[in-house]
Amino acid sequence: MIKKIIFFGQGPHAKFTYDWTKKNNLDFFFITSPRLKSQIDVKKLLSFKCKHLITKKVTLKELKKICNSGTIAISAGAPFIFSEEVINLFNGNIFNLHNAPLPAVRGGASISWMILEGKKKWTSTIHKIEKGIDSGNILMVKNIKFPKEIKFPIDYINFIWEKDLILLDNFLNKLFHNAKIKELKQNEEKSIYYPRLNAKVNGWINFLWKGEHIERFVFAFSYDYDGARSYINNNLIKIFSVKSKKNINETKHPFIVGVIFKIKNKNLYLHTIDGILIIYKYVCKAKIKAGDRIYTPSKMLDSALSERVFFNP
Repeated sequence: MIKKIIFFGQGPHAKFTYDWTKKNNLDFFFITSPRLKSQIDVKKLLSFKCKHLITKKVTLKELKKICNSGTIAISAGAPFIFSEEVINLFNGNIFNLHNAPLPAVRGGASISWMILEGKKKWTSTIHKIEKGIDSGNILMVKNIKFPKEIKFPIDYINFIWEKDLILLDNFLNKLFHNAKIKELKQNEEKSIYYPRLNAKVNGWINFLWKGEHIERFVFAFSYDYDGARSYINNNLIKIFSVKSKKNINETKHPFIVGVIFKIKNKNLYLHTIDGILIIYKYVCKAKIKAGDRIYTPSKMLDSALSERVFFNP
């Protein structure tokens, strides 16, 4: 029988779980990190003065003080790596809500990778936490189909979170009523791990790509991230919204890519290898004229591929 829920992480999932425990007369304890404490949903939850711990590392010593019989743990968007000792403390009752399909999309930055690959169907997953990353048995899933009008990462995230809460509610209710939940072992042959991304490191545009690939790349690093980027007239340009148009009847020389051939209503029209790209939303201090070229230095492209990003709690 559930008596207490310890929630690790962030997002509306934390506030939802807090409300759910209050509705069902259960204890609630919230654990998050210094990096996440300024997140809007985290600040809102902390304003309720719920019992909480802000820490860079989850330790067995701290958890033993708050964990007792009937305690389960839920993680969603948590930056922590749980030790085997911490996992064992919960006797199989520590779970993660991973807003991506498993085992096909393990790791972080799943929304950006999803946009890069042009996917319009998705799955959120609740699984048991084991020592491996996102490797525990799958308990429940929520299949998601995105509306055509969604383009920006923040819109995808909000849409997924809305569906996540339905999934989380169903899962918590099943646990509360001791309903049987079938476990599905993950197929390791189908597992794929995706590394985290950061626009300032990985968001440099290669204009030798096809227009469609540039478009996906721009949106993958768009709002609420810091934008895909390049240079024009030795000034940084951050790009947030574009549209590619393919021209199947024309073959262009690679030397023309990135050249702006028209500016209309502040929108930039430039050549791509297979058509044109229209840049609608961008930030740049340079005065831009037709004939200028947007160009990413090769050292930036090399670092975007070679540097791996890690986030501290």
